[in-house]
Amino acid sequence: MTQLRFPERASSYYWRAFLYGIGISLLFFLPFILWDDGYFLFYGDFNVQQVPFYQMCHDAIRSGNLGWSWTTDLGANFIGSYTFYLLGSPFFWLTIPFPSAAVPHLMGPLLVLKFGCASLTGFIYLKRYVRTPDYAVLGGMLYAFSGFSVYNIFFNHFHEAIVVFPLLLWALDEYMATKRRGVFALLVFASCFMNYYFFVGQVVFCVIYFFLRLIVKDWRIGLRDFALLACEAVLGLLCSCVLLIPTVLCVVQNPRVDNPPNGWGALLYGWNQRYVHILECFFFPPDIPARPNFTPDSESKWASLGAWLPLFSMTGVFATLQARRKSWIKTLLPILFLMAFVPILNSSFQLFNSSYYARWFYMLTLMMSLATVTALETRARTGSVQSNGPLGLPWALRFPSG
Repeated sequence: MTQLRFPERASSYYWRAFLYGIGISLLFFLPFILWDDGYFLFYGDFNVQQVPFYQMCHDAIRSGNLGWSWTTDLGANFIGSYTFYLLGSPFFWLTIPFPSAAVPHLMGPLLVLKFGCASLTGFIYLKRYVRTPDYAVLGGMLYAFSGFSVYNIFFNHFHEAIVVFPLLLWALDEYMATKRRGVFALLVFASCFMNYYFFVGQVVFCVIYFFLRLIVKDWRIGLRDFALLACEAVLGLLCSCVLLIPTVLCVVQNPRVDNPPNGWGALLYGWNQRYVHILECFFFPPDIPARPNFTPDSESKWASLGAWLPLFSMTGVFATLQARRKSWIKTLLPILFLMAFVPILNSSFQLFNSSYYARWFYMLTLMMSLATVTALETRARTGSVQSNGPLGLPWALRFPSG
């Protein structure tokens, strides 16, 4: 199997993807940080939960109090309570060398770093599907600055999932393209360790992604290689159990985890405006979580409904979907859009809990970014998004084979 290679100084593209993300996010965050005397302040739970959680956990770890937290409610399991928020986050652990008073000042710089990392990891996934790496850099930036990312500045710990997810897909692609061992297990571990809640959705997406590409014959795999891939997935999950087991023991006591959708509620949302809100989030920048302007009665505050791509919105997606050529992305995108509009399918990304959230849309925005940059590159090279690549299919949407 031949592999396409970037031009000389390929590492410069990695730096470019990372530094562009850092630079653009700094342009947005720095004025607010300067205005508020070195703090990045938002509103609501960001100020009264996210920042205090960071500082409290920082202080607990530096003092060695890792068992029971007496500063959480009337007392709580420290690990089980904070794995969702920050304990598995490498960005949180960067605060540990700093004194407690510095932690609130670090929230803004950490968000800037997360945007830069998301741009980089988006690039790493997308570079396999383009001939010109500049398009992968652009795609990484579209992913990093999507409506989902901007909306979830409020929930700053969601960005860990945004950062690691492209690497998980890259590892799966790498296994299927080169049979490279061990990388997928490492990324499964990293994904689950960073945030168990988002890992559930990532597993659902990876299953859809993997079997769809097998069904459309874009991928082929033998029984032995499939068994080894499954073993890597299990091994990665087992390695994450140092945080996962105490978290599960804590979470299963919550009565909200056993609340599946049922009846007509599994097929139709009970609020008509929610359909408009879902549709609107693809075409417009998101409202802030507590202030939905287009659909004030959609009952979807805090649901993380954001999937808009800067500059291009849905144009690249439409260009890809209307093209005559066949490709796996043309099959995957309609499936994901359908899942967004059907309650029980949407809830599959959170273990079929009926509480409405769209916190898997960062996965959708990555696929939308892929569709956008491949449409742009095809247009630039051929003058038409209808043209096929040198392999008979759009070359960017399959592995080059020898």
